[in-house]
Amino acid sequence: MYAGVDVGQGRVNAVLLSCAGTHRERPVWQVTARFDGSVIELTAFCRPAVRVAVDAPGGLSVGAHAGDLSVSPKFRTGRCSEVPSAGWPAVSWVTPSDMGAAPGWMHTGFTVWRALEQDGAEVVEAFPAACFHRLNGRRWPPRKSTPAGRGARLALLADRVRLPGDAHTAWSHDDIDAAACALIAATGRPALHDCRAPDGSVMWLLQ
Repeated sequence: MYAGVDVGQGRVNAVLLSCAGTHRERPVWQVTARFDGSVIELTAFCRPAVRVAVDAPGGLSVGAHAGDLSVSPKFRTGRCSEVPSAGWPAVSWVTPSDMGAAPGWMHTGFTVWRALEQDGAEVVEAFPAACFHRLNGRRWPPRKSTPAGRGARLALLADRVRLPGDAHTAWSHDDIDAAACALIAATGRPALHDCRAPDGSVMWLLQ
């Protein structure tokens, strides 16, 4: 099994995927369970997974690119995983070096990472928006907060994941992002960054 976690300010959504067989030599994944609750309960939910992909940074920036003029100014204060990888859209955030400057959802993410790692999970960083960009032929689908955006994302996921019958009516865009993270955990790979002063952070992207 593989798990994906979408992080918000003070809340988490998660999805577990398991392999349901193969089709045209490609694994077919199915949703095993869905979660919306506390970080304490999240660790138990994710325990069956061999890998957990989280839509949040795992820690503060160490400023590895602060003096690197080859990196665009926006990302010089961030982590290596935020430096855009060729062919992939850039993240919309930059992780600060000071905890007081981190937004609330990052604080939740730091807590999620610590809890999962302390529980012995393999945790990787994911970017679900890039997953949908990739599945949509490297074009952005409609905004995820709209009915059209949720429908488009579920349709894109359905090409690789057997979704439950209530997904179109019961799932929020947070659940959908969590499912994308789980798909990344199952089939993604670490992005190749041209980082001259790597800090150890790596973004996993769908292949």
